[in-house]
Amino acid sequence: MDTPSRFEISRKTHTTHAMYMAHYHSYYELYYLRSGECHIFIQNNVYTITGGTIAFVPPNVLHKTTYVPNMNHERIYIEFTDNYMTELLALTGVEEVYGRLMNKILVLPPEERTAVEAYIQKIEEENMRGDRLSNSMKKLYFQQMLILLLRYQTDMEMMSGSGTAMADTIIQKATTYIAEHYNRSVSLAEVAAFLHLSPSHVSKKFKRLTGIGFKQYLTNTRITNAERLLLETDQSITEIALLCGFETSNYFGDVFRHVNRCSPT
Repeated sequence: MDTPSRFEISRKTHTTHAMYMAHYHSYYELYYLRSGECHIFIQNNVYTITGGTIAFVPPNVLHKTTYVPNMNHERIYIEFTDNYMTELLALTGVEEVYGRLMNKILVLPPEERTAVEAYIQKIEEENMRGDRLSNSMKKLYFQQMLILLLRYQTDMEMMSGSGTAMADTIIQKATTYIAEHYNRSVSLAEVAAFLHLSPSHVSKKFKRLTGIGFKQYLTNTRITNAERLLLETDQSITEIALLCGFETSNYFGDVFRHVNRCSPT
């Protein structure tokens, strides 16, 4: 089933600690932290970012933000589908746009920040205007902004790469280990031993940076992969349950219903 067309922009300010549940969706997300500081968890990485940073989240990728307390935070979301990049994708090719922007963290210098915020303001103004030409104008401004970011990311890759935020290496190794072993029994103790750390240290760090516990993250990883197999293959529910690390199809069905409010069938 094709993903419905979507282009939504929202701006929000936090003045206290805020934490959102890990989630994923069928459209892309451009997340721009205009001011403040937060931990952002995307798939197998956790980044600590500050104002002037953009994160691109592809469809169906687990992600989450946790805002640092005692600070003012302003963030802007743009949620969009492929049809809002039509001309750009035709011009540059899918691989270049996806490879240089999607699942990336871009730390913008002042000049690029000013330009990006100008495009965001124009998109917001067209949202308010809402006439028959506004949708085309929003698409035009959005693609111009992506071209600016694409050029910037290309320049950074040609230089030192200093325009990219660094991930937390411990959590990156832990989530990568889970991604590679979710199809069998995996315990916190096993991951901690792999990292040469105590289970309590890994558990606390995991919860603090991702906002969810180790067990919940493992379950989310298994369910996400099970959903993909249900949609893309003809394998039975029992086969998929076993491939994704569930001991029985009944237990898989219970967990699936709890997460998705529907049965695997």
